[in-house]
Amino acid sequence: DAQGRLYRLYDPWTTDASSWARQPFAYGGRLNVIDPSRVSPLAKYLYSITPLPTHPQVNPLIDSNLWMQAPQWSRTYTMTTRFDHQLSSNDRFFARYTRGVNRNRMTSSAISTALTTDPDIGQVINRTSDQSLALSYTRVFSPTFFNELLLTGSRLPYLRSAGPQENVAARLGLPNPLGIPLVPGIINTGLTNYQIDSGNARYQNQAAIVIDDNVTRIVGKHELQFGGHLRYEQLNHLTNSIQTAGWHDYATLATALYDPATTRTNPQAAPQTGHNLGNMYIGVMNYVVRFRRGHYYVRDREYALYFQDNFKVTPRLTLNLGLRWEAWPEYREKYGVMLSFDPDRRAVVLGNDLDSFYRSGNAVPSAVARFQSLGVRFLTAAEAGMPATLLYPNWKNFGPRVGAAYRLGQARSAAVVRAGYRISYTKWPVVTWMEQSAVTPPLLADFTNSVTNAAQAPDGIPR
Repeated sequence: DAQGRLYRLYDPWTTDASSWARQPFAYGGRLNVIDPSRVSPLAKYLYSITPLPTHPQVNPLIDSNLWMQAPQWSRTYTMTTRFDHQLSSNDRFFARYTRGVNRNRMTSSAISTALTTDPDIGQVINRTSDQSLALSYTRVFSPTFFNELLLTGSRLPYLRSAGPQENVAARLGLPNPLGIPLVPGIINTGLTNYQIDSGNARYQNQAAIVIDDNVTRIVGKHELQFGGHLRYEQLNHLTNSIQTAGWHDYATLATALYDPATTRTNPQAAPQTGHNLGNMYIGVMNYVVRFRRGHYYVRDREYALYFQDNFKVTPRLTLNLGLRWEAWPEYREKYGVMLSFDPDRRAVVLGNDLDSFYRSGNAVPSAVARFQSLGVRFLTAAEAGMPATLLYPNWKNFGPRVGAAYRLGQARSAAVVRAGYRISYTKWPVVTWMEQSAVTPPLLADFTNSVTNAAQAPDGIPR
């Protein structure tokens, strides 16, 4: 360490079951040296893809001994095509197509992630490619009466992943019971800024179609505006896939001595014994894999009608009086795999039956059985007396609009005073309540199954 004190490494396979004493590592007549034949396959591979230090005189347990540029690249472009046509003196049409921004960026050094020569490890990939199409048709019936029809469509796919969408764990010889095609996480290796960021993929593919029709009619001092709005969305969303391809932690105390001043239920290492780098070398780690919900295929609709009267009361005073009605029918998941909670029955409510959750890969029987053993109940929406979508729509969103503009003074000294009031409605963004962190979100039930592999304690109970 920085004070010149030596870490002593001990062989965990020589542990005395009664005293927890261990024999120090030795090889070729030298203490504190591990037999090279005992290197774990994973450690051997990590060493092979790690660049040699640029400052070999620096102790890597004290400071960084590798300094190099981390390659990054990005590609961005936007292409827009527009077509305008005047069909007649009263009819106009335009079409616009846009592709972009299209970005492909690969970052080879995320925060606290190892730089390696393996292109699949230590990479962060972000890809976004959006497309949109807009069509507009305007019809002038008379100088005081005209209509505008708008039709727009858009598609926005987004992918973020640390590494490729492949089963990297299998290639590294690591377990991957869920078969997740991501990079497994490797942490606490004993070296600063040397760990592998887990795949943690997130994916969105959003598509929307919007139809708007706006009518304007001028009658005397009144400019009447009215119209409607229709929006249909597909919100395909994969939340953060944290630790789904496995999480490997080398902070295991495997090469340390037990400190008798600590308890056996919370053992600590004796000072200057053991090191995570030694644990990694012999391949003793804590392993966790999380089962998380997969894609949500959410479908959404939006309706609106409005009317507004821009009333020019006097040459100086204009009033804006209007009313807007907005409706958002309940979200719908394509396969009915949404969940809710019934506080009266103290039960998890499913948008579909458990077999449907199993078939779609959104639940596993072992996790459900474990929850049931703890007293958790599972009900279908019909059993709970709830709609299949588990949501109740509100069809009474009426929003008044009142505004006024008054002109003071004349010519260059003129000024306009404006005031307004309105009631608007919005809905809860679907991405917000489908996000997942390391903790199961409280707003949406989630089947989470953690499995830990650890050495057997003396009493035979896994810790």
